[in-house]
This record gives sequence, C-alpha cells and structure tokens, in this order.
Amino acid sequence: MSTNQNLYIDNTMLQAFAVCPRKYYWRHVRNLTPTTTGGSPALNFGRAIHKALEERYLGKDLESQLRTFKDTLDPSAMDTNRNYETGLLLLLDYDKKWGKEQWEVIGVEESLTFELAKDVLFCARIDLRVKMMGSVYVVEHKTSGRAGWFTPRPNHQLSGYSYGGRIVGGDAQGAIVNILYVYAPSSKKSINDKFHRSITHREELELSEWRQWVLYQKSLIDRCIEAQWFPMHTNDCYRCVYKDLCNTTNPEFVEEVVTNSYQIEIWAPWKVDGEE
Repeated sequence: MSTNQNLYIDNTMLQAFAVCPRKYYWRHVRNLTPTTTGGSPALNFGRAIHKALEERYLGKDLESQLRTFKDTLDPSAMDTNRNYETGLLLLLDYDKKWGKEQWEVIGVEESLTFELAKDVLFCARIDLRVKMMGSVYVVEHKTSGRAGWFTPRPNHQLSGYSYGGRIVGGDAQGAIVNILYVYAPSSKKSINDKFHRSITHREELELSEWRQWVLYQKSLIDRCIEAQWFPMHTNDCYRCVYKDLCNTTNPEFVEEVVTNSYQIEIWAPWKVDGEE
C-alpha cells in the first residue's frame, strides 16, 4: 500500500470538502479536532450501536451485544434520547424484530482500499455484506431520531459502497439501508416504528458517474493543496467546530486558538484496525 497519503480519499473527507473546503483544511490538512470533552450524542450513540451490531453479525450472543454497547458508549456525550437505557431497549427490540434474518452474512466491517485512477485510492469501510434472494448487497447501518431524513438514491455514500462491494464480492447489486430510529422510552413506539430497511440498486452508469464525481472532487482538493488556499463556505458555520479559527484573522492568534482548543488527530481511513 502506498505511503503517499495524498493519494487517498474517503467519504468522510469528501463530505467535509463539499460542506466547506476550509473545514477540510482544518480537519484533514491540519489534522485538528476539538479538545472539548463529550462530543456529539448522536455520533456517540451511533458508534456504540454500530459496535453492538458488529458483535451480532459476528455471531456473538445478545448479552455480548448489550455489554459492548455499554462499554462503547461515552457517558459524557449522552442526552435524554441517546443514553444507556434507550440503547439497550433498542437493541432488545432489534433482536425481537430481526431475530430470524432473511439474509446470509458473508462479511462484517470490511475495510477496502481500491484504485479509481493511477493517483487516486478510495477507502471505504462496509458495515456488512450479505446474500439475500440470490443477490449480494452491502448493508449500511443508520441511527436517527426522525423518519424520512435519509435519501438512498441518489446517494454518493451508498454508490461508493456498492462500487466497493462489486470489487470485493464481484456481484454486489446495491445496498440495504438498515435504519434504527432513536425514540425516548416514553414515546411508546411499536417495534415496527423503530426499524426500517430499504433496498437500493445501482446500475453501471450510476457507479461510473460516482467514480467521475470522486475524481472531480479529488482534483479540486488537489488544486486547493497546490494553491495553499481553501475557500470558505458560510452556509453551515453556526454548528461548525472550526468557526473560532475562521473568525480569527491574525495568524498568531489562530495558532493560539489551535494550541488552546484543538489537538492533532490524523484521519487515516487507509489503515486497518490495529495498524500503526
């Protein structure tokens, strides 16, 4: 695998650049993340649910799944809807709803790196790969507090996973979106209200268009790196963790803010778990 980190790109990096090239600079060029404790309850909860589902599809029993969820969930980043009680109840109901799966598991948490061009390597981590009704699909787990928010087609993330699924499996037809809705226990939602799965297929033309989009976005990133200038978008600043840096124009003050409020954390999707 190449040691040139500029060759690699993944969905997280592409999303950051699409939202704001300056955000991409702070996160993926300067490698900065906030030092504040806690974090996003949604991301924290989703990460813990993902780890529990990984245990499930590796063949571990329900007790192990619940224990993994509790061990993974950060108690400093919880809220009224995303906490130990909600997660444990959600996993218990998931087991009731999907205790007898309709698919055969053929891959769990697979890390992929594949070439899109001679100087572009795409990285992806597929939650699950399954065979159902004679076809192979990648499965993407999602947690959400509201219904109807996710559009599976068009969707660059799922197209990329489908592209990767065809490389690793040869015949992936598309993706299955596995949504777990997060409601407070007092909401009295039924089990059927808490879960939703949808299948989205991808044609060769769609996958070709996805590849062209990635290469185009990567060319824009490379141009910014070469020019040493990343333009600022201001549509989403109110919730951006880097807005204090963008509000500081004096370079000396910028570095002071970096020292006081941020840490170095390199995003390296090309590395597999446990690799240094």
